[in-house]
Parts: sequence; structure tokens; C-alpha cells
Amino acid sequence: MNFYSGSLVGIIFLSSGLFFGLARQQSESAIDDMFQRLEGRWQLVAVRFQDDAGQWHADPSVGQLRAVKLISGRHFSLMSQSPDHGMHAVSGRLEYSSDGLREVIDFNTAKNLPAVHQAYQSRFEQHYWYQSFRVDGKTVEQTWQRAIHSDDNDNNWPH
Repeated sequence: MNFYSGSLVGIIFLSSGLFFGLARQQSESAIDDMFQRLEGRWQLVAVRFQDDAGQWHADPSVGQLRAVKLISGRHFSLMSQSPDHGMHAVSGRLEYSSDGLREVIDFNTAKNLPAVHQAYQSRFEQHYWYQSFRVDGKTVEQTWQRAIHSDDNDNNWPH
């Protein structure tokens, strides 16, 4: 190997290292942007599931459920209340991995539920955040709306 080919190999390695470093920075920047976009208070407004034929169906029990998710940095808290199940609270950390946004639960008031690490695919449209995940081979999608109001009276909750 002469000096020229050795220098060329060195430049290629250096260039590829810079390219992958920039790609990683851009990827981390996109993840940071996503976490900044999630910052705040979200209320659950709809849940739907896909049947075996690929048809979507609304979950009618959502009208009875009040759920709020608070996100600060890479941490979340979820509080929910329903006539059938009472109050429930969960909190933990948010992580991003190859399978999407993952909620790592550190605290759960439901004694009969194990600490799970649920992964979601997320998309955003204006003030809505759509989280989809799979349960028992079926796709479930939750629709969260950014809560704009600072007070918690019933007029601010969709029914």
C-alpha cells in the first residue's frame, strides 16, 4: 500500500465516521424534538381497535373513562378514573427505541397488573397525539388531545 492509497483509506474512514456521527446527531435531535412536542398535559379522547378483518371499531367504554397523561422531559404520569375501575395512577420513564416510544412503568397503583414496558408507535396531527400498539395480536390506537385549558372543570373534558 503506498502513501496515496493509505491516505485515501484514512479519508474514507474519517468521512464515514463523520457521516454516521452526523446521522446519529440528527436522529437524536429528532428524538429530542419528539420529547419536546410531547411536553405537557394530554387527555384521552378516543380508543379504537382493529378486528381480524382489518376494520376499525371505536371502544364505547371510553365515554365513561377520564384519563390524563402528564409529560415532563422524559417522564410521564397517567391518571384515570372510570365507574367500573375507580381511580388508577401510573408513572414512569419514557424511552425511545427501535420499536417506538416505550413507557417504562416505575409506579402502578393497580396491584394486580404487572409492571409492563409498553411500546407505542406515535404520530401527531395538530393538537392530537395518536399512540398505536398491539395487544393479543390486534392493533389498538389511543387518541390523546393536548389539554389547552388550565382549569379542570367538566366543560374542558370531551364527552
